[in-house]
This record gives sequence, C-alpha cells and structure tokens, in this order.
Amino acid sequence: MRAPALLFGAGRREVVRGKGLAVVGSRDADEEALAFAADLGRSVAAAGGTVVSGAARGVDRAAMDAAIAAGGAVTGVVADSLVRLTQQPDVRVALADGLLTLVTPYPPEARFSVGQAMGRNRFVYCLAEAAVVVATASGSGGTWAGAIENLKAGWVPLWVLDTPAAPAGNRELLAQGGRPLASPSADTVFQDEAPEATPAHVPDDPLAALERVLSVPRTEREVCEELGLGQGKARQLLREGVAAGRLKREGKPFRYVVSSAAAQARLFEAA
Repeated sequence: MRAPALLFGAGRREVVRGKGLAVVGSRDADEEALAFAADLGRSVAAAGGTVVSGAARGVDRAAMDAAIAAGGAVTGVVADSLVRLTQQPDVRVALADGLLTLVTPYPPEARFSVGQAMGRNRFVYCLAEAAVVVATASGSGGTWAGAIENLKAGWVPLWVLDTPAAPAGNRELLAQGGRPLASPSADTVFQDEAPEATPAHVPDDPLAALERVLSVPRTEREVCEELGLGQGKARQLLREGVAAGRLKREGKPFRYVVSSAAAQARLFEAA
C-alpha cells in the first residue's frame, strides 16, 4: 500500500505508533457481536494496546467506547469531517484525556462519502499489528471489502469471530484464510504467530533454507507454507535476508527472491 503524504489528526501522536489492534465490523451488528467488540476493546486496553477502528456506529464504536471507558488508547481513522467530529462533546473529552486520537488521510473539512469510507479501510489495517473482524456481510459492504483487501495484500494477520451465531460473512472469511477467534482475548490476537504454525524442524541456517525456497519469487505467506513457519518468524527471516543482501524484495504485492549476488555465491560454493 502506498502511504499518504500526510495524515491529518487530533490527539496524541504517540497513540498512533502504539501496539494497535484493528477492530472492525458491521454498523448493524447484533447484540452478541457488539458485546464481543466491547469485551475485546476492554481486553486490548488491559493489555496496554491501542484499539484502531473506523469510528462508525456499531462494532467500531462499541470497541472504541469500551476501550476508552477502561482507560485504554484508541485511534479512530475517520471518513467524515475531522473538524466536525472534534466539536462533539464526548469526543472532546476523550481527546482532552489523551485516550483518543483521530486521524484521516482526507482534508479535515471533507464531509463523509462512501468512497472515503471504503478508502480509509486500508489505513485501519495498516496502523495496526493485527485485525479482528467481529461481524460482516458476505460479499458486500465496507467491512467485507477491507477484510478481503487485507487478506490479499497480507498487511496484518486477520482474525474472525467464530461462534455458532456469527454471520455468514464471517464463515466466508474463515474459508478464505481468516483465523478463527472464539473469545475476546487481546493476548491471542497480539501473538506473533498462529498457534498451529510450529515448524517441525528449524534448519541450522534458516537463511540458507530461505534461499533454496526463494530461487523463484514468493510472497511471505508462500514462504510460511513452504517452510512451515509462523508469520512472525518468516517475516523476521525475510527482513534479515534483505538486510544481509542475500534476498531482495520486489513488486506489489511484495515477493522475495534470492539476490543475484547470493545466487552467484551459491554457484561458486557448489563448484
């Protein structure tokens, strides 16, 4: 994703750089989903993290309001007029208390539009370390579009509420690669790797294993699948490989491949 030239904002800048969890969902979610979002917001606050959301009614506000009430930090990525929002009494109190920060990639006086609402989804994800979809329709709507965009781009791990009463859209996201989440636990979603992603064997030289796999360009997710690594470990090794000049990153979505210098070195070693 291309970063905007700047973000307009109100509130403490350091909140935006905190350990963020994106909590997203439908405006018309049922009571169970709203309660889950509120519990998750409180859990994030207790863990010292930041709830990142779109500040819309429904799931967004349930998570944000609960986190603020628990004394936690919140970043709202807004698609409405930033100037108008900062004039609301409850928003002004949260801003003054240092618990809420509002940001937008759009001019501060710009009024709400559907295009802006859809466009801000990516910023909600990319200002966080992980994301939870609490409730979504299947195949349509801003929550669905943002979740699918994140799954394709691989910005952050995507967790999805998985209960018998969860809507059909949640089940569709799980089928497309979302991680099931049954309880509102910040400890679960902030973990660096999926619980099941434990490699059966870690090579003595992990970068050498990466080089063998990356003789052809592969995405981070493909590397995880090929080597049986969790996302956090794979990302760490890929960064180390790029920093060492043994790998290079190219294209969008990003793919990794052995650098020409490393490939030549391996040929000389073989000889």
